[in-house]
Amino acid sequence: MTKSSRMQPRCTSVWLGLILLAMVTAGCGRGGRQIPNRVAVSGRVTFAGQPLAYGTVQFVPVSPNGHAARGPIQNGSFTMESAESFPGVVKGPYQVSIVSPQPIDPANRPDDIFSPEANKSNIPKRYGNAETSGLSIDVTGPIRDLVFELKTE
Repeated sequence: MTKSSRMQPRCTSVWLGLILLAMVTAGCGRGGRQIPNRVAVSGRVTFAGQPLAYGTVQFVPVSPNGHAARGPIQNGSFTMESAESFPGVVKGPYQVSIVSPQPIDPANRPDDIFSPEANKSNIPKRYGNAETSGLSIDVTGPIRDLVFELKTE
């Protein structure tokens, strides 16, 4: 056996190891993928002229290449995130939904989670669906004062 034939398997193993290392490290980091072109979006939500105490704002992308975003509402204020640990929103057009479920009393919890008693909302249910809410936004840059004024039916 020649010297070069003995080194070939070891050299191949080194290359395979380096390729594997590159693949593993490429997937590491914040969730394994980066979300590009994010901009800060925050604002407030009111219902019948008053700040909405709690709930969630959801941005549903109009574009098939878009990224959904969500933001919890606390005392009427929200800050959007494209994904957990990714603050901001990817630029583009969105339909918007807002939900604010009423808390369920554990002592009187309904057996059927789909019953009307289990799905009461602090706001009209139409706002909970991006297609029926009538709310939309085109994010072209940072927005710090976005206001959604929800109305009674």
